[in-house]
Amino acid sequence: MKKGISKHFFSRYKFEKSEEYKKDIMAKARFINNANKRFLKGKGRKMLDVGFGNAPLIPCLKSKYDISGVDISKENVAKARDNYPELRFFKADMRKFKIDEKYDMIVSICAIDHGDDLRKELEKTIKNMANHLNKSGIIMFDNPLSLDSWQRDSTNEYDGKLIGEKGTKYSFLNHRQCGEPKNSGFTYSVSIKANSKGISAENSDIFTAKYLIGVDQVKAIAKRNGLKAYVYDGWEGKSPKGGKFAKEPVFILAR
Repeated sequence: MKKGISKHFFSRYKFEKSEEYKKDIMAKARFINNANKRFLKGKGRKMLDVGFGNAPLIPCLKSKYDISGVDISKENVAKARDNYPELRFFKADMRKFKIDEKYDMIVSICAIDHGDDLRKELEKTIKNMANHLNKSGIIMFDNPLSLDSWQRDSTNEYDGKLIGEKGTKYSFLNHRQCGEPKNSGFTYSVSIKANSKGISAENSDIFTAKYLIGVDQVKAIAKRNGLKAYVYDGWEGKSPKGGKFAKEPVFILAR
């Protein structure tokens, strides 16, 4: 997608070679396999990896699926073509790519929130993905910037109401992404002001509230595009306890 938070975001994501990172990728691979079994009865074979980055999923899944990839970075595409010449990779914007194929599964990991305005762009992205699905296909993606997985920062004062609730003045939040090591410094704080006109960011180190979107908003987007949203608490495939998320929401969108 367009240049947004992604450069800063990944410059602080330092554990790609760690054992914890490998376990995280394997959890995502298991999630995809389980989704295939549940929604496609294990018959899903064609997979599109959207925003594949350094292509961590491919070594785990290429023996089982016919994988293609889309990424906005020409460097990522060139590297993937060198490493996996038997597969197809396309340089394209996830909102606009057009491929002359349909897929059983379209997957996007830690990428769908890398645009300039998630609230405006997510529907375009989901609609475009849906246009590339086979009749019974599914879409899978996470949302590290979901309102539902943010936590209040206990070191700050706040008015005790959830973001977006009527009458909210200020809330102070921080967020740590699923799978990252403790004490890595990968934590962001943002001061949010919510009023009758909506949500705005008073200050933030890397982004504003236009990146924040809730589960209910994603469900509404899915419904408008003829899809039903199934929501999990992280890539381990657990259900959110009491409707609350300890990690980022992960979605499966199915027809």
